[in-house]
Amino acid sequence: MAITTWTGMLLTMQSAPVTSAIEASISSSGEATPQPGDLVGEARPVTLGEADSPVEVTIDRIIE
Repeated sequence: MAITTWTGMLLTMQSAPVTSAIEASISSSGEATPQPGDLVGEARPVTLGEADSPVEVTIDRIIE
């Protein structure tokens, strides 16, 4: 089983909070490219820069 993470780059203005989404996947094949049977989930909205706020990602879908 492989856990793949992706980190994107955001350009923002400092005065406004930035929200985004976090997606996590668990791959049974070990491939980074989504494959049928992979488990996926997401958390949104996530406010970036809030180090004291844990993020909970619920794995609740299977790629078909």
